[in-house]
Amino acid sequence: FLVFDCKLPDNENRTELHNSVKKLLKKTKALQISDIDQLDLSNKEKQLAEILTCQYYGDIQLESNPTSFNEAIKLLKQLPNLLGKNNENTKPKQVLIYPLYLLDDFIAAKKKFHQINNHILSKSVELMNSLYELIITLNDIKNNLSSMKIFYRTEQQLSIFCTRISEIEIDIRRQMMELLPKIRGTSLEERTC
Repeated sequence: FLVFDCKLPDNENRTELHNSVKKLLKKTKALQISDIDQLDLSNKEKQLAEILTCQYYGDIQLESNPTSFNEAIKLLKQLPNLLGKNNENTKPKQVLIYPLYLLDDFIAAKKKFHQINNHILSKSVELMNSLYELIITLNDIKNNLSSMKIFYRTEQQLSIFCTRISEIEIDIRRQMMELLPKIRGTSLEERTC
């Protein structure tokens, strides 16, 4: 579809301009696409057509989008060619709206779906955040110690500790990725440690 717009001249009445644009578009709409060349515009309508801007929204791929009323008229002339002689360039679209709860599979899946306890989820997120903060703190301490040569051994131990904590975090994430779907699918019972 095409959206027409224009900047309102200072001396123009908004309602009058709106009615003039409506009249111009009705005049264009009344013609058959094959007769669009015969569009007869008065001087006032030609002036109005000059100040109208246009935006195209559609599924047809165009070489360039029309930006004026005259370009939109040219597009209307080209439209039959763009669609093809036997509408071979068109594809009908069909949308069906159907409520999900009426689908048997949806109801069966919803019944099998088990909500995980908020307390357990919040504890899990809290644990992951604590591990992340610990890794950041250890890296900061390690970076501060690297400037002092006397703590070289401590820096090495911290580096090993950081690596181990990262491995633990990865292992916990992997276990949670395996457990959460099982708990939601009710094949495993949830419980806090």
